Amino acid sequence: MKGYKIMTAMLLVLVILLGFAGTTIANSVENTDKSANYSIEEVSINGFDFDEEDFVFTLERGDTLELEVLLKADGEVEDVRIEATLEDSEYDLESKTSKFDVVENGYYVKTLTIELPEDLEVGNHSLDIEAYNYDSNNKREYTLFRATINVELSNTLEIYDLVFTPRDLNVEAGEIMFASVGVRNLGDLQDDVRVYMSIPELNLEDYTTLFDLYSEEDYNNDSDDDYKVHKDLAMLIPSGTQAGEYDVVIEVVYDDGDEVVTETETIVIGGAAATTDDAIVSIDVESQNIVRGSGAVYRLLFANLDSGAITYTVEVEDISAWGTARADPLTLTVSSDDSGEMFIYVYANEDASYESNEFTVKVLSGSSVVKEFSLTANVIESVNTSGLDDVRVGLEIGFAVLLVILVILGIVLMAKKLGKGNDGEEPLIEEGQSYY
Repeated sequence: MKGYKIMTAMLLVLVILLGFAGTTIANSVENTDKSANYSIEEVSINGFDFDEEDFVFTLERGDTLELEVLLKADGEVEDVRIEATLEDSEYDLESKTSKFDVVENGYYVKTLTIELPEDLEVGNHSLDIEAYNYDSNNKREYTLFRATINVELSNTLEIYDLVFTPRDLNVEAGEIMFASVGVRNLGDLQDDVRVYMSIPELNLEDYTTLFDLYSEEDYNNDSDDDYKVHKDLAMLIPSGTQAGEYDVVIEVVYDDGDEVVTETETIVIGGAAATTDDAIVSIDVESQNIVRGSGAVYRLLFANLDSGAITYTVEVEDISAWGTARADPLTLTVSSDDSGEMFIYVYANEDASYESNEFTVKVLSGSSVVKEFSLTANVIESVNTSGLDDVRVGLEIGFAVLLVILVILGIVLMAKKLGKGNDGEEPLIEEGQSYY
């Protein structure tokens, strides 16, 4: 009797569960209705129009699937959305519009875009284009347009890995820079592939021998066929290279030279930067009056006591709020035991405030700062005639200081040249001996 009661209870529970399941399934069916008050009249794929379903359209890996959907409304509906989904087991490939309202006899064109991954599985993929909305009872109404996208191998190589040595991309002049370039084939067999590494600004280049890359499918069938490889390149940075930043260009050239994949990195080349013992940099005046809307000139004087030529550039900072500045020349190369000059033209804006403005001039050799000047520009309304005497006195003082600097430089350069003459008679360092 007890067993009978237990069995009856179990049957009752089973009936209840089946009832819930049936209700759930019924609700699921009832909440979906394909008979919406609109229809997809036409679909354009990458410029080709189709007004019927179940066609096959072919694209390559890496292509863009561009869809234009023409929707016709048979009634007034709110919050309609169009969604396109490309079936794939690895990627979620979909695109959807924002919600929009339609009116009876209205036509609507909506654009959707799906990017095909470079390694998307080759073969047929189902494309579902669906327009749908939810009515007041939260019932889903929709219309469906279905097609097939056939994905083929592309004619594409990619740089999938790039490692430099030194890894921090900082290399000294006179040293060797190495690069390991990973190249992968995303398409069909590619013959005669070559990898280049170059620094265009220095006219430096290295390249590999020609090699072949098979497709990934060939590799899966025969492990001896490479579809991706690493190629090593090396480049000697000349010892006389000026310090600074340079672009290193990596190129993979294939398809008889018609196709090129490029990546660019910036490296920093170090060098023997000029020191204060090797270079003398001075300025004629540190403060000037500038009439608003006009400019003034600051003169830089350079002397190079180093054994090699030094190239200088100038950076002007803290000036953009009230004016502009430019250097002439932009770069200045001073030979060993020689001198040169550069002019900084400072211009005060038409709306600059009448006040003293401090700005900074940095003198660089390569990426190293050789000298830094803190200068002042006093923006005034006009030149005061009563102050001409003060200006004249200031100019005379500046000229006197500059004259003294020139005399000192002349004496130093002459003494150094005389010293070099004596060195020719009696060398102080034995031949073949080096010091570091």
